Amino acid sequence: MCLDLGQGVSTYTALKNSGTTLFIGGGTGAATAADGNFTNVVFGNSANVGIGIAAPPTLFSVNPVQYATSKASQSGSTITGSGTSWTSAMVGSIFTFTEGGGTAGTITAVNSSTSLTVTTSQTVALQYYTINYPSLNASSSGNVGIGTPSPTTQLHINGTSGATLRIVDGNEGTGKVLTSDANGVASWATPSSSGGAQTSAVSSPLTFDVSSGATMDWDIGAQTNIVINIWNMQNGSSYTVVPRGTGVGSTTINCYSDGGTTALTSSFMPSNTNRAANASIYSVIRVGNYCYISWSTGWN
Repeated sequence: MCLDLGQGVSTYTALKNSGTTLFIGGGTGAATAADGNFTNVVFGNSANVGIGIAAPPTLFSVNPVQYATSKASQSGSTITGSGTSWTSAMVGSIFTFTEGGGTAGTITAVNSSTSLTVTTSQTVALQYYTINYPSLNASSSGNVGIGTPSPTTQLHINGTSGATLRIVDGNEGTGKVLTSDANGVASWATPSSSGGAQTSAVSSPLTFDVSSGATMDWDIGAQTNIVINIWNMQNGSSYTVVPRGTGVGSTTINCYSDGGTTALTSSFMPSNTNRAANASIYSVIRVGNYCYISWSTGWN
């Protein structure tokens, strides 16, 4: 099957079926016919393909229309609208004249409801236009842009704070960080520390969730034998617990890689004996499935 669009036999712009592939574009030589069902579509002559936009800025562009009311003209990098209601939400979108004049440009500023600044500089007479969201663009260099018509890396994402990226893997949660394994596979995880010291004056046992800080200052008052449960310890990270008060007695430390379910094997150096009054300092580090604890007591 061949649909010749009028350029003759030696050069053509056509829909051309070769086996099961549909070619769309120009070429030289006769457009031959062949039977078969289309399973591939190929666009020739380095044509840009656009969905929702009259002048696609990249090899493949999906850019839904954001605004297309009335007409506009351009002088230099300033576009002036007639009867338009442009807003700051259009910054970063693509401006395209639709009557065959000018080059598409990215909106860099909205000066007023009838004035825009764009990345292109040209003179274009008053005509219809579209403003398109820069949703998805794949460039000829192999880069993919989301929110940008000019991706500069393999994946280039432009967005607004709090509304740019969402990754749901079942481990997401407030304060989590995105980490990877040795193969580069990413997942949400609890950070080893999120800043300053935590404080507490609860009765034993104490739950020390390191997601909220790597140091715990615990006022135990006159409590004697105390228990500390350390949650969400990250491999290779270290933590500090300082129980302080007048109470003298034993200290039990239980280490967990999660929220109190998966226990790690704990080991003390020096051996775990009764602590003295005032402050004791317990330095804890996780290495694999082990929790190593060094400590000293009797600090004023």
